[in-house]
Amino acid sequence: MNTTLYRNLGMLPDRYWYQLNGKSATENFREQREKILDSLTDEDTPIIVIRSESK
Repeated sequence: MNTTLYRNLGMLPDRYWYQLNGKSATENFREQREKILDSLTDEDTPIIVIRSESK
């Protein structure tokens, strides 16, 4: 079995995938950044606002 299959099955954490996938560090950085930005702009993700007020 290869690492792509394990990743697709959820059996290979991202931290290992980025070390084993054979891509350059720049390509891996771009992929990680896109994944993070997509998760931040996902419409299903609830937005939580924390405010601190003092009187």
